[in-house]
Amino acid sequence: MSNSPKNVIIFGFAISAIVCVSVIVLSMSSADCGWHGVAITYMDVNENNHFDGDDSILPGVPVHVDDIHNHYTDVAYHAVTDQNGITHLDVFIAGCPTVDFEVYANTPAGYKLTTAARLHVKKDFFGSLDTDTTYYFGFAALKQKPKP
Repeated sequence: MSNSPKNVIIFGFAISAIVCVSVIVLSMSSADCGWHGVAITYMDVNENNHFDGDDSILPGVPVHVDDIHNHYTDVAYHAVTDQNGITHLDVFIAGCPTVDFEVYANTPAGYKLTTAARLHVKKDFFGSLDTDTTYYFGFAALKQKPKP
């Protein structure tokens, strides 16, 4: 392999990718337990607090998970809704302590929240965190005040 700029860039990219994957694997290997959820953000056109046929998706909204039992904030990996208004919420937990999660979305500028501000992650019969629920956050555009 020659040391042309193209070969150096490709080699550097390959090394960067290997280091990145190694860091992710090492950080995930310290987690004894994990939780996964899905959040969807949407324009609640009729402001009925439900995602229905007239509503459109709202991309680019940050979504967070707090552990209210242990008083930890923003415990999930970085989550922002994609072009389909969907984001995956992943929390890796070292030592499997007792946790109690709430999910919430940032309200974008110019919008108001039409659904509950914080959604509690339910537990199943055995006390395990529910991983089958999708958390919906509806928003409506703020009404412009008429100018005098």
